[in-house]
Amino acid sequence: MASISSLLQNVQLHLKSRFNVAPLIGLELEFYLKPQKDSFDGAYTNFQSRAAANGLHVVKEKGQNQYEIDILQNGSILDLLNQLKSAKDILVNVAAMEKLDIIFDAKPFCDDYGSALHVHVSLHDDNGQNVYGTHAMGKEYLHSSIFGVLELLDQGIALFCHDRDFARFVPGMMCPTNISWGGNNRTTAIRIPISDDTRRRFEFRVAPSSADVKDVVAFLLIGIYHGFTNPHLSFPKIYGNAFDEQYALQILPKDLKMASKLFNTKQTLKKYIDFFANQY
Repeated sequence: MASISSLLQNVQLHLKSRFNVAPLIGLELEFYLKPQKDSFDGAYTNFQSRAAANGLHVVKEKGQNQYEIDILQNGSILDLLNQLKSAKDILVNVAAMEKLDIIFDAKPFCDDYGSALHVHVSLHDDNGQNVYGTHAMGKEYLHSSIFGVLELLDQGIALFCHDRDFARFVPGMMCPTNISWGGNNRTTAIRIPISDDTRRRFEFRVAPSSADVKDVVAFLLIGIYHGFTNPHLSFPKIYGNAFDEQYALQILPKDLKMASKLFNTKQTLKKYIDFFANQY
């Protein structure tokens, strides 16, 4: 089987040749800082200042001593991967300077918010126009992308989650717990952030902060391809808390064993991976 890099390249080639679209991918990475014994009160402020001096904008998140960085949308997945690696190296070094431990685990504290790798995706044509926002069929493109990802999600989660990551999926903790999508709704698996047409995108909120971004992006691009080739797919838009029982939504797998079983028994995603991995 070809490498994940080859698979990524082949999915992009098929999206381009069949549908004339190319993805732009952006990231949000959440993490925690934990004081060491000899750290001091100003360490967190200094951490943000030092990170800013190295080109990283660190913002406070919901959890106690939880923070986040953004990596802007990029058309080159290789560049995106390099940017993320460089950013994490900088964060680790800056944390060490300030006597802070940095934690990229998905659920390091059972009574606090989990940490995610949120992935922002838009599709663009040959002229660089965002087809989700400016094309006459923009809504259809966007919905097809979302529905394709959601259709494969219960199988795909096995690709980018470790067993310990499933502890993050807790209702009421600003993370998804089921297969769902909505507008500016942080309880759903896929969210559509508020933006103008040129920046229209969807945000995938399931991946943990510990995930390998290559695996997440490969899954998302396959999901988009699946949605484009299966236009009959449909999932209801959720307007309230997606974890409310009234919606009766399909729950995400509770552990890696269940997720792996779904991946191996349903076979849809596995067949896509085999197909794209063996294209030359």
